[in-house]
Amino acid sequence: MERLKGIKYHISRVWLAGLAFVFIGWFGLEAFQVENGLPALKKLEAQKLIYLKQSSAVKKELDLLQNKVNLMNDSAVDPDMLEEQVRHKLGFIATDEVIIIEE
Repeated sequence: MERLKGIKYHISRVWLAGLAFVFIGWFGLEAFQVENGLPALKKLEAQKLIYLKQSSAVKKELDLLQNKVNLMNDSAVDPDMLEEQVRHKLGFIATDEVIIIEE
């Protein structure tokens, strides 16, 4: 009788360990097989790098435009910026002309 209890106890432990291995194996396969698994994570990280580069380029352009807006402030208009804008609006700038603004 004692021996039968010992066998039942060991079988229950083996059964639980087997079930744990099945779940671990299942989730391990799912991590690599499904479309939202680890391969998708690598693609998302690559996209993140691309978007960070684009973000820095947009930030540089935003800073440049913000600087232009600050130069066209009503309280203190920069004469060089005013001349550039007037020439552009009146059509006195040729397509191959380069305007150099001295600071």
